[in-house]
Amino acid sequence: MLLYANGDSHTSSWSYIDIIGENLGIEFVNQAIDGHSNTSIIRRTREYLKHTTPNLIIIGWSSWEREEWLIDDVYYQINASGIDIVPKSHQQKYKEYVANIDWQKKTKSAHTKIWNFHQLLNKNKIKHIFFNGNNTF
Repeated sequence: MLLYANGDSHTSSWSYIDIIGENLGIEFVNQAIDGHSNTSIIRRTREYLKHTTPNLIIIGWSSWEREEWLIDDVYYQINASGIDIVPKSHQQKYKEYVANIDWQKKTKSAHTKIWNFHQLLNKNKIKHIFFNGNNTF
């Protein structure tokens, strides 16, 4: 049996995947990365699924303001934490992004992306558990 996990720091730093895997005696892969967006989580999980089909996927979703920007073939994780994470060529875009976040639109978009991903996993008969990564699992 193979358990796959993804998420942000709430999933990467928690030991629940280790505990589940070790206590059940199953193989597990945890691809969660600190500070990553839901878009990144979905992209990286889809990439993993191109080569492997786990028995169970557990995803702890990130906060809604985070985005992933592809700039010169590099993925940048964008959030409201500061301009130092953005290449100079995109710092003005970043300032406009932070100043003009439409929280209702952003939340709806995030929920839609997660729902669509859930539907894809269901269609492919891949068992999965989703949870809000900002709360205790």
